[in-house]
Amino acid sequence: MKTIDFSLYIVGYNFIIGVLVMIASDKLGVYAGHLLRFRRVQVGRLARIGTFTFGACMATLSGGIYFAVYVLKL
Repeated sequence: MKTIDFSLYIVGYNFIIGVLVMIASDKLGVYAGHLLRFRRVQVGRLARIGTFTFGACMATLSGGIYFAVYVLKL
């Protein structure tokens, strides 16, 4: 019987969430801009860049970990 490695599933889900955060960064920036009306443009820009960077880092790290573990299993 083969054992199931749940850690790769978690890393895979983190990769997917990171990609989705990258895709949704524009919308999240718009929503953040609506919260602070007097600095809408600046807050929107910073939120968009911050969420895109966070999603990119999360996707890159998760993808790298998944790839490394998969290669080491071979």
